[in-house]
Amino acid sequence: MTKPTPLRTLIVVPTHNEAANIIELLDRLAANVPDADVVVVDDASSDATRSLVHQRMQTDDRLRIVERPEK
Repeated sequence: MTKPTPLRTLIVVPTHNEAANIIELLDRLAANVPDADVVVVDDASSDATRSLVHQRMQTDDRLRIVERPEK
C-alpha cells in the first residue's frame, strides 16, 4: 500500500499595486508558515509588485505568480 502524500498549505495572495507591502508580506508568511506554498495573483499592477515577486521567486521555490497583464 502506498503512503498518502502529506497535505500542503497553499496561501493565495491577491494583489494590485502592492509594491510597498509585498516583500514584508512574503517575509512574514515565510516566517510564520514556512512550509506553505504561496501564489501571488497580480491584478494588472502598474507599480513594481510583479517585478518584486519575480525577484523573490529566484530564491524561494515555494513562491509562484499568476499575472493579469491588463484590465
